[in-house]
Amino acid sequence: AACGHLPLALRAAGARLAARPGWSVAALLERVSDQARLLAELRVGEVTVEAVFEMSFAQLSVRHAQAFLALSVPHCAEFDVRAAAAALRMPEREVEDVLEALVDAALLETGAPGCYHFHDLVGAYARQKARTELPGTEHRAVVRGAVDFLCAGVVAAVRATQPLSGPLTAEAHPRRTPDLEMSGAPEAVRWVRGALPSLTAVVEQAAADGDPDAVALAVDVLTLVPCFEEVLPLGALGRAATALLPAALAHCGRDVIGTAYFAAGAILRKHPSSGSPHRAREHLRKVVEIFGDAPRPADGQRPFLAVLFSLAMLAQLELQLGNFEAARGYAQQSVALAATTGDRSLVARRRTVLLQIEVLDPDRHTELAAIGAQCRELAAVLTRCQDVKWLIRVMMTEADSLLYGGRHTAAVRLYRRVLERARASHHIRNVTECQSQLAVALLAARDADAAVGHAREALAGAQDAGEQQLLARSHQVLGEALRAVGRSCEADGHLAKAAELYRELRQAGPAVAALP
Repeated sequence: AACGHLPLALRAAGARLAARPGWSVAALLERVSDQARLLAELRVGEVTVEAVFEMSFAQLSVRHAQAFLALSVPHCAEFDVRAAAAALRMPEREVEDVLEALVDAALLETGAPGCYHFHDLVGAYARQKARTELPGTEHRAVVRGAVDFLCAGVVAAVRATQPLSGPLTAEAHPRRTPDLEMSGAPEAVRWVRGALPSLTAVVEQAAADGDPDAVALAVDVLTLVPCFEEVLPLGALGRAATALLPAALAHCGRDVIGTAYFAAGAILRKHPSSGSPHRAREHLRKVVEIFGDAPRPADGQRPFLAVLFSLAMLAQLELQLGNFEAARGYAQQSVALAATTGDRSLVARRRTVLLQIEVLDPDRHTELAAIGAQCRELAAVLTRCQDVKWLIRVMMTEADSLLYGGRHTAAVRLYRRVLERARASHHIRNVTECQSQLAVALLAARDADAAVGHAREALAGAQDAGEQQLLARSHQVLGEALRAVGRSCEADGHLAKAAELYRELRQAGPAVAALP
């Protein structure tokens, strides 16, 4: 695999081992796994893999050679014609001819029509050559074009899926890429999922390069990606968000810095590493410090939305850490801020967060029956504005109010309805949370066998999401369900894992016990 399955490269690796009997295969593997020395290691006598590539490169026209080098600069595993056009700053119809010429020269590979990638060794050769032959200004321009394309794609995906898409994208950094068209939510979600590996790598690259425009674009990308937290493993962006923040501080102004703190906080609250919730909380508090706790929409959508969402996320983080009064305070601030817009649907989303806190607080300020009634009121508002994500959340909160109020059978029925809706919407995270709560309700309703099945599915979903809080809760619920069916040994393993995860989260346990 390190030799890219290329026969000449494998022959070179074998020849080096044959001539050096004291070397182990592992020793050579370590050497060829280092991109900086990979090509130099693949030599048979005077014949090198690099020389073979050099012969192909020498046959290219100047235009094709420049494109070949430039396309290797962004850290993208795969790219299409639109992405290549953005990186090269060329019209798409011209770019496709260039890409096909590189395929014909065996310097680029194509899988599905319109999708291209470098062979591993060819890519290593191109990047090595680009470092010496492309001027720094061109290198930065290519990275900027790649980030610009990703920003355009994420903006298009947000517009195709989010009720608040207008305000969310109104002040995105100016883009050079033409607007991307997406047919609807399914295509938008597929695009974002497919772009995630490249998005992570290119944002890190922009942060390392320090080009102010590229950094600002990358901040916009990471600010918008949390819109897809129900369908993406958001924590996978943790390293990129962490790298981008100091780059924004070094090269950008107040608005970009404030949104960089927001992006880092929004993403790190989903990261599986120990202490991430606390780092996320620090970053989100910094957003409020920079923009103030009550910015007006008239002063700019960016500060207003960053603070509005930060307050809601701070409420959820405090809830996760068991600090109910602090969570309630942040949630009430977010409701008050949303109310200044006169947007009933926006207020409904923020009130949902407040109700989520109320239903879980053992010392709640509102009766459970009243919480359920308020949930139904908010559900009507969210249904009218077709906000599926928050409709699922408010229905889940109503089901929680039934569960903790002792109406276990009614809770089971409602959780099943929510689960059906979440599955139809492909909201993976909501499916996982609902499976977990349905297992709890089934346990309370004395149907332990069914509870085990749903708890196992919840754990599988939590493992895919990679969120520590979700994992801890899922292990705990499965452990409780297994214990109820008499499988104590297996149960103990899951309960021990849950306790370990809660310790890593620096909390003693969940906000509410698994069984009401």
